[in-house]
Amino acid sequence: HLAARQRGADATAIGQLVFQLPHFLCSLLVIGIISMFLAAPFDYLLIGAWIASGALVFHRPTEKLLARYLFRMRPALHSELTRLEPIWHQVTAKAGVSPETYDLWIEDHKAVNATAAAGHIVGVTRYALETLPDAQLAAVLAHELGHHRGGHAWATLLGYWYSMPARIAWAAFRIAAVIAFQIASVFSLLGALWSGWSRSSWWWPWPSPSRRCCWSWSRRTCSPRWAAAPSCGRTSRRPNSGSPTP
Repeated sequence: HLAARQRGADATAIGQLVFQLPHFLCSLLVIGIISMFLAAPFDYLLIGAWIASGALVFHRPTEKLLARYLFRMRPALHSELTRLEPIWHQVTAKAGVSPETYDLWIEDHKAVNATAAAGHIVGVTRYALETLPDAQLAAVLAHELGHHRGGHAWATLLGYWYSMPARIAWAAFRIAAVIAFQIASVFSLLGALWSGWSRSSWWWPWPSPSRRCCWSWSRRTCSPRWAAAPSCGRTSRRPNSGSPTP
């Protein structure tokens, strides 16, 4: 009786796995690209090891590590188990499930919430444990037990596990794109400044070759000025008025 009611995979769990299939294929592509840089047979070993690593989701020590560092949960203390265990035994007895199949964990969060984490962990927030009456706390635990029995918890965690390479690659791509955009913006600004300076004449003491101007000396003011000429290096002659030019 108990073995038939431990856990399974309902339509929701299968739908979650189908929904995560594109993420799995993207992660497989990332792993395949990385394996191209490895010599045989390590390239195939990497792909096989990554596919086989999904079994770690059903490994209880690995589940506890994921629950502790991914979901920010911790095992329930003795004082917390004093209130949780009697209610949990009532819930599992009505569901026909062995209470020892799952572990009770606590999330230190100031909100009423519960989580069916990994494959064998049922967690509630400390705020829910301290504020909810027994009947409501039993309803919360029964709801999370239903997620475990339907396979929702392990299906979600398995999909998240296989999507991690794609998520990491996408995050790295976004960071690289932001850095490349900032570098391009700096070079674009420098190019605009250089273009503006090259078109102005105040910053350079010599005339621009495109202006084809020559330097001449004014006899009246004895000051230098720019005088346009048909070609540089030639001086125009005025008609001789009969008097020698001083």
